[in-house]
Amino acid sequence: MAQYQSVQLPPRLPLTVMTGNRNTSVDKDARLVNCYAEIDKAEVISIFKRPGMELALTPPGAASPGRGVFFWNGNVISIFGDKLYADGLQVATGLDTTIGGTNTPFGGVYSFSSILGATPKIVMHNGIGAYAWDGINPLSASLHTLDPDYPIETVKGWAYLSGAQYVMQPASVIWGSRPNSVTAADSWDPLNFISANDEPDNGVAIVKQLVYVVAMNQWSTEILFAAGNPVGSPLGKVQGSKLDYGCVHADSVQKIDDKTVWLTISRGSSPQIGLLQGLTFNIVSTPAIDRLLRGVDMARIMSWQAKIVGHTFYVITFPLSNLTLVYDIELDHWAQWTDDAGNYVPIIASTFDNARNVILQHESNGTLLKFSIDAFTDVGKAIQVDIITPVFDAQTRRRKQLNRMEFVSDQELGSTLQVRNSDDDYQSWTPWRRVDLGAKRPHLINCGTFNKRAYHFRHRQNLPFRIYAIELQYDIGVL
Repeated sequence: MAQYQSVQLPPRLPLTVMTGNRNTSVDKDARLVNCYAEIDKAEVISIFKRPGMELALTPPGAASPGRGVFFWNGNVISIFGDKLYADGLQVATGLDTTIGGTNTPFGGVYSFSSILGATPKIVMHNGIGAYAWDGINPLSASLHTLDPDYPIETVKGWAYLSGAQYVMQPASVIWGSRPNSVTAADSWDPLNFISANDEPDNGVAIVKQLVYVVAMNQWSTEILFAAGNPVGSPLGKVQGSKLDYGCVHADSVQKIDDKTVWLTISRGSSPQIGLLQGLTFNIVSTPAIDRLLRGVDMARIMSWQAKIVGHTFYVITFPLSNLTLVYDIELDHWAQWTDDAGNYVPIIASTFDNARNVILQHESNGTLLKFSIDAFTDVGKAIQVDIITPVFDAQTRRRKQLNRMEFVSDQELGSTLQVRNSDDDYQSWTPWRRVDLGAKRPHLINCGTFNKRAYHFRHRQNLPFRIYAIELQYDIGVL
């Protein structure tokens, strides 16, 4: 074989890959699992192990389904089962525990907001049960009981605007409260409503975006503003802002700074992930992610967010399809995350604490967890990083004799990387080989001959992991 021309450097093996599934399966093609990419100012691309989870708090008696978590007035407020907790102390019981699904989308996870005024309050509802708490006195009775004008059934979400709270009924009717008042007998004026259904679709979720109220319906979205109307609802529609994309499931909606991200759909398309920044809407899911979304069961969805070490992650989970997908907003990059057994990540909601740590709520075991780059396991359970590369041919289908692979990574004593490859389009894999990442120049030799090849790299240890590149030394043969 002729040596690769010395004046040329062989291309590095691609590591920063987008999920590249060719159909609805995640078992083939390129993907990153339990890691994320980062590009520094020198355009150096690195792959990091995702942050781990540490036990933050286990509220006594909370070993029941998680139903939402929120930071308010210096406290981490959480709901497990029918009980409300503030920093792990039970403050109320008897909350609604209805479980919702695709056909009955109300119940389950709660939406939170707050109001100001002489007695600030946190408000919460899951579309059926709606409550308010001032942090001192016992939980207020159901908002339905306090004011019969409060809508009997609402979609998930709140929109706080100019002191008033807004909620929306399934018929896409938005109701507003008096400024800074939700629990008085006259807080919900029976004339303070406006329809948001230019299309004949039902309401799914409501959220605040900057100084606007965003009403998400099944296949359309309408945006309203504080128009100052003296009679009826003070809201008015922002002309020309209607979107021909709706919301598949309210539990997919995450408000992240000046952005809103959710699982969207138009009247004639399949599900996609959309992002609204300001009043500009874009689809952020790739065709490969869209192919995955076509195959998932959407009867139950969990989503959460984490802003950590310069990255903002939108995380969406489809438990019935055993899949967690992660979108890195800053990098515009997708990955897949799992638990230690390779199943979906069992987190149902997220918030932060006084120290600005990201706090996660487990879906079922009653724990609150800290999401931390200093944790290399999930409460002692291994985080398995998998990097599956695209099929690589070095821009030629000639045979290549691979003499040496060198791994450019952090030097970490005791850290090992497992390596295997597939030369038949992911259908079969070679046995694992081990690379010592504690060595000065980690490498493998005698790596065989190939026309095209995909690699699978795995790291599964209670250690940090970062890899920059993989250098290849090979000879080029004939076709």
